[in-house]
Amino acid sequence: MAETLLQTERSAETSACCPAVKGFLREGWTPYVFLGVACLLTIIAAYGARVPNTLIGGGAVSFLLFGVSLMQVRLRATAEQQAAALRASEAEFRASFNSTAVGNAQVDPATGCYVRVNPRFCTITGYTEAELLGMKFLALVHPEDTGNDEAAHQRLISGEVSELAVEKRYIRKDGKVIWVNVCASLIRDEEGRPLRTLAVVQDITTRKEAEQTLRATERRFRSLVEQSIVGIYVVQGDRFVYVNPKLTKIFGFSLEELTSAPLVDFIFEDDRPLVCENVRKRLAGTTESIHYTLRALRKGGSVIDLEAHGARVEYNGEPAILGTLLDISERMRAEEEVRKLNAELEQRVRERTVQLEEANHELEAFSYSVSHDLRAPLRHIQSFAEMLTVVAQGTLPDKGSHYLRNITAASVEMGQLIDDLLGFSRMGKVEMRQSRVSMDALVRSVVRSFGKATEGRQVEWKIGPLPNVVGDPAMLKQALINLLDNALKYSRKRDPALIEIGCAGEEGGRCVFFVLDNGAGFDMQYAHKLFGVFQRLHRVEDFEGTGIGLATVRRIVARHGGRTWAEGKPGAGATFYLTLKAAA
Repeated sequence: MAETLLQTERSAETSACCPAVKGFLREGWTPYVFLGVACLLTIIAAYGARVPNTLIGGGAVSFLLFGVSLMQVRLRATAEQQAAALRASEAEFRASFNSTAVGNAQVDPATGCYVRVNPRFCTITGYTEAELLGMKFLALVHPEDTGNDEAAHQRLISGEVSELAVEKRYIRKDGKVIWVNVCASLIRDEEGRPLRTLAVVQDITTRKEAEQTLRATERRFRSLVEQSIVGIYVVQGDRFVYVNPKLTKIFGFSLEELTSAPLVDFIFEDDRPLVCENVRKRLAGTTESIHYTLRALRKGGSVIDLEAHGARVEYNGEPAILGTLLDISERMRAEEEVRKLNAELEQRVRERTVQLEEANHELEAFSYSVSHDLRAPLRHIQSFAEMLTVVAQGTLPDKGSHYLRNITAASVEMGQLIDDLLGFSRMGKVEMRQSRVSMDALVRSVVRSFGKATEGRQVEWKIGPLPNVVGDPAMLKQALINLLDNALKYSRKRDPALIEIGCAGEEGGRCVFFVLDNGAGFDMQYAHKLFGVFQRLHRVEDFEGTGIGLATVRRIVARHGGRTWAEGKPGAGATFYLTLKAAA
């Protein structure tokens, strides 16, 4: 195009005659034409009046010379104007061609080589201007796009199309593949022959990458939707406009069936007003999401329970509801079964509780009665045994004296057992009087009470910081007496015996107290028996006891809302734990 403009400028003076003549009359020369014609007519008239020929000829020649001079002046002015316009047009073209906004390139149609490029095109391709000039335009094109690009170029040169726009890939000088948008047009000479192919090139790599990312995201999203384990739908107007495969399985209808009939046709009749109201509100502009349950109709007429979620969206430029439907029929049936089982279980528990309460009352009454009824004959046994020992002193053989001693010891042990049973029974029904209790003061008081029991023994007491608790002082004192008595008993063979009382922190807002001794210990596989009634882990010959003391401790702590447990190792001592509510 630029070469065409330059050629036109150089040939303006020689090729402007016809246009100048045509514009001669258009641009103010009409009066001069009439003047020349008038002069010519005057000459002819004078000739008819027989004016001398010399005068007539001179006048005609002068007139012709004057007309030719004027025409030359006018033609030169017209040519200069045209040349100036061409120079301005060329300057504008050059400025546009060298713009940095887009890449511009000119290709020779005959050779397919670049003959002119602007700086922006060099930046896009990574080549310099010197490297590009003379290079075939197909050398930049990605091999996979070469065939289509060459065919499009031939269509442009042949005149099949006047211009074309294509998106293709270039390979930059550094080897990077980029996407470009090329708008090409053909410039022809005055005879209509192809002169130059002008291409406007834009780098669209960023846009293409964004489109590829968007397509990949869309594919992933569609895959998730299609493979979802919940039904996904779009409602617009009064019907489904999209459902995923899972929703067709839930309803048992095909995609075409679900999208061709009104939504309410698939809803249980009693729930249709609820569904229609929710759909109306969302389509009218309510933006908050919905969550409710409904009953729907499967193909064949069976009723299913669904859990619906949905929110207002724009779909194809129109308001719609995007949501999910989850089949909860099995869950609803299971919940109904659970409710029935719970009701039956609660009824059985109530009946069992009543039975247990009655049995406990009867057992407590029986225990109390037996304990009291055993006291009288037991006292008689003890009294008569003592009397027999005094009366028969010196007359009984050694074996008889041994028997009497065994009877006396057994009656004493029986009395202790009865006392323990009565105490254990009372702990289950005595009224609790809770108050703030200083465990430090309570422990030290109990330790002092064992003064006589520890005479002649080396006992090392270690009492750590103990927090205050909330509880019944009398009950807690009995629990501590039982625990410390247990520690003293099983550490009897240690010299010195070590007994430690402390606090091991908190558990669920309750203080964890412990009583540790270095006594006989126990095997942890039998730890579950420690707090049972009449449960003993050692022989009576080794350590006396009734097996009720630790059971009483557990009952006292349980009534205070705490728990008890123990840890030990044979020959390495034992540690007993209990939790009590901390005082504010």
